[in-house]
Amino acid sequence: MLRPFLLAILLATPLAAEDDHNHDHDHADHLSEAEGLRLIHGWTTATDRGPAPVYLEIENTRDSAVILTGAESEAAEAIEITGIPLTAGADPMTLPELEIAAGTTFDLTPESVYLVLNDLAAPLEEDGEIDVTLIFGEEEIELHVDVLEQGATQHPHAGHAH
Repeated sequence: MLRPFLLAILLATPLAAEDDHNHDHDHADHLSEAEGLRLIHGWTTATDRGPAPVYLEIENTRDSAVILTGAESEAAEAIEITGIPLTAGADPMTLPELEIAAGTTFDLTPESVYLVLNDLAAPLEEDGEIDVTLIFGEEEIELHVDVLEQGATQHPHAGHAH
Protein backbone atom coordinates (compact mmCIF):
# COMPACT_ATOMS: atom_id res chain seq x y z
CA MET A 1 0.00 0.00 0.00
CA LEU A 2 1.46 3.34 -1.06
CA ARG A 3 -0.16 5.73 1.47
CA PRO A 4 1.71 4.50 4.62
CA PHE A 5 4.93 4.56 2.63
CA LEU A 6 4.32 8.18 1.63
CA LEU A 7 3.39 9.21 5.16
CA ALA A 8 6.55 7.62 6.52
CA ILE A 9 8.89 9.41 4.12
CA LEU A 10 7.17 12.78 4.04
CA LEU A 11 8.23 14.00 7.44
CA ALA A 12 9.02 17.49 6.20
CA THR A 13 10.71 20.05 8.43
CA PRO A 14 8.64 23.16 9.24
CA LEU A 15 10.18 26.39 7.99
CA ALA A 16 11.90 28.39 10.67
CA ALA A 17 10.51 31.81 11.57
CA GLU A 18 13.69 33.31 10.13
CA ASP A 19 14.57 32.27 6.60
CA ASP A 20 17.95 30.55 6.84
CA HIS A 21 18.31 30.51 3.05
CA ASN A 22 18.24 34.30 2.50
CA HIS A 23 18.56 33.88 -1.26
CA ASP A 24 19.64 36.95 -3.19
CA HIS A 25 20.13 37.74 -6.85
CA ASP A 26 23.79 36.63 -6.79
CA HIS A 27 22.65 33.04 -6.39
CA ALA A 28 19.85 33.01 -8.98
CA ASP A 29 21.38 29.96 -10.66
CA HIS A 30 20.74 27.93 -7.49
CA LEU A 31 17.15 29.10 -7.00
CA SER A 32 13.85 29.06 -8.87
CA GLU A 33 10.78 30.71 -7.34
CA ALA A 34 7.06 30.90 -8.03
CA GLU A 35 4.53 32.40 -5.61
CA GLY A 36 5.70 30.81 -2.37
CA LEU A 37 7.52 27.84 -3.88
CA ARG A 38 11.31 27.78 -3.98
CA LEU A 39 13.44 25.14 -5.67
CA ILE A 40 17.03 25.29 -4.44
CA HIS A 41 20.37 23.60 -5.19
CA GLY A 42 19.37 21.21 -7.97
CA TRP A 43 22.15 18.71 -8.70
CA THR A 44 22.96 15.37 -10.26
CA THR A 45 26.18 13.49 -10.97
CA ALA A 46 28.07 12.96 -14.21
CA THR A 47 27.23 9.79 -16.09
CA ASP A 48 27.76 8.34 -19.56
CA ARG A 49 24.45 6.56 -19.46
CA GLY A 50 21.51 6.66 -17.11
CA PRO A 51 19.55 6.63 -15.05
CA ALA A 52 20.61 9.86 -13.34
CA PRO A 53 19.19 10.93 -9.96
CA VAL A 54 18.34 14.60 -9.35
CA TYR A 55 18.33 16.10 -5.87
CA LEU A 56 17.11 19.49 -4.61
CA GLU A 57 15.34 21.32 -1.81
CA ILE A 58 11.69 22.36 -2.15
CA GLU A 59 10.44 25.12 0.15
CA ASN A 60 6.69 25.63 0.33
CA THR A 61 5.89 28.90 2.12
CA ARG A 62 2.31 28.84 0.86
CA ASP A 63 -0.73 28.42 3.11
CA SER A 64 -1.62 25.11 1.46
CA ALA A 65 0.13 21.92 0.39
CA VAL A 66 1.48 21.53 -3.14
CA ILE A 67 1.67 18.27 -5.06
CA LEU A 68 4.70 17.46 -7.22
CA THR A 69 3.10 15.42 -10.00
CA GLY A 70 6.09 15.01 -12.31
CA ALA A 71 9.01 16.58 -14.13
CA GLU A 72 10.30 17.04 -17.68
CA SER A 73 13.65 17.76 -19.30
CA GLU A 74 15.14 17.76 -22.77
CA ALA A 75 18.04 15.85 -21.16
CA ALA A 76 15.91 12.71 -20.63
CA GLU A 77 13.12 10.77 -22.26
CA ALA A 78 11.29 10.38 -18.93
CA ILE A 79 11.59 11.47 -15.30
CA GLU A 80 10.18 9.56 -12.34
CA ILE A 81 9.67 10.50 -8.70
CA THR A 82 11.43 7.74 -6.76
CA GLY A 83 11.29 6.91 -3.06
CA ILE A 84 13.41 4.75 -0.80
CA PRO A 85 11.19 2.54 1.43
CA LEU A 86 11.98 2.51 5.13
CA THR A 87 12.18 -1.29 5.09
CA ALA A 88 15.82 -2.42 5.08
CA GLY A 89 16.88 -3.93 1.77
CA ALA A 90 13.73 -2.86 -0.11
CA ASP A 91 14.18 -1.57 -3.65
CA PRO A 92 13.40 2.05 -4.55
CA MET A 93 9.90 2.52 -5.92
CA THR A 94 8.25 4.94 -8.32
CA LEU A 95 5.80 7.34 -6.68
CA PRO A 96 2.83 8.83 -8.54
CA GLU A 97 3.18 12.16 -6.71
CA LEU A 98 4.79 13.88 -3.75
CA GLU A 99 2.93 16.17 -1.35
CA ILE A 100 4.87 19.07 0.18
CA ALA A 101 2.93 20.39 3.19
CA ALA A 102 2.31 24.11 3.71
CA GLY A 103 5.09 25.91 5.57
CA THR A 104 7.66 23.12 5.14
CA THR A 105 10.89 22.34 3.37
CA PHE A 106 11.40 18.94 1.78
CA ASP A 107 14.83 17.79 0.65
CA LEU A 108 15.04 15.34 -2.23
CA THR A 109 18.10 13.30 -1.18
CA PRO A 110 19.72 9.95 -1.99
CA GLU A 111 18.28 8.56 1.27
CA SER A 112 14.63 9.54 0.79
CA VAL A 113 12.90 10.76 -2.35
CA TYR A 114 14.49 12.05 -5.55
CA LEU A 115 13.87 12.42 -9.26
CA VAL A 116 15.32 9.93 -11.75
CA LEU A 117 16.15 10.91 -15.33
CA ASN A 118 15.70 7.87 -17.58
CA ASP A 119 16.91 7.37 -21.16
CA LEU A 120 19.32 10.31 -21.27
CA ALA A 121 19.57 12.22 -24.55
CA ALA A 122 23.37 12.61 -24.05
CA PRO A 123 25.95 11.90 -21.34
CA LEU A 124 25.91 14.26 -18.37
CA GLU A 125 29.35 15.84 -18.10
CA GLU A 126 30.93 17.14 -14.90
CA ASP A 127 30.62 20.94 -14.49
CA GLY A 128 27.72 20.93 -16.95
CA GLU A 129 24.14 21.98 -16.35
CA ILE A 130 20.73 20.76 -17.45
CA ASP A 131 17.28 22.27 -17.10
CA VAL A 132 14.52 20.32 -15.40
CA THR A 133 10.93 21.52 -15.18
CA LEU A 134 9.09 20.40 -12.05
CA ILE A 135 5.33 20.08 -12.41
CA PHE A 136 3.04 20.93 -9.50
CA GLY A 137 -0.42 20.18 -10.95
CA GLU A 138 -1.04 22.97 -13.48
CA GLU A 139 2.05 24.92 -12.40
CA GLU A 140 5.52 24.38 -13.90
CA ILE A 141 8.81 25.69 -12.47
CA GLU A 142 12.11 25.40 -14.33
CA LEU A 143 15.25 24.62 -12.34
CA HIS A 144 18.89 24.67 -13.44
CA VAL A 145 20.54 21.45 -12.26
CA ASP A 146 24.31 21.34 -11.77
CA VAL A 147 26.15 18.23 -12.95
CA LEU A 148 28.72 17.34 -10.29
CA GLU A 149 31.53 14.78 -10.36
CA GLN A 150 30.66 11.08 -10.17
CA GLY A 151 30.35 10.04 -6.55
CA ALA A 152 29.33 13.49 -5.24
CA THR A 153 27.08 13.27 -2.19
CA GLN A 154 25.78 16.84 -1.91
CA HIS A 155 25.61 20.17 -3.72
CA PRO A 156 28.67 22.32 -2.86
CA HIS A 157 26.42 25.16 -1.70
CA ALA A 158 24.05 23.03 0.37
CA GLY A 159 23.70 24.31 3.91
CA HIS A 160 25.20 27.72 3.40
CA ALA A 161 23.10 30.86 3.80
CA HIS A 162 21.89 32.21 0.49
